[in-house]
Amino acid sequence: MAAQTGIVDYQAELLPEQKMARVQDLQAAKAVVLMEILYLLILLSLILFGLIVWVFFWAVGSGQFDDLEGPAHRILLDKDEPTESSDKK
Repeated sequence: MAAQTGIVDYQAELLPEQKMARVQDLQAAKAVVLMEILYLLILLSLILFGLIVWVFFWAVGSGQFDDLEGPAHRILLDKDEPTESSDKK
């Protein structure tokens, strides 16, 4: 059927040894691509880890974690006083 449509099936002309060699070449190429991706992902994860550590130490140094309970208590102890805008209505 392939000959009738003008499409040549190159795989049909290969010997079994050649087919096996081609499959092994493709598997080796996939392994190389996977290793390159792993190197990239490892590099990106180390950069992200460094960024997270830097942000954490910046937050500690700037006092972000000094008073964790104060804002929660301020909400509960907040006095509801009318504002000036509501008095004018």
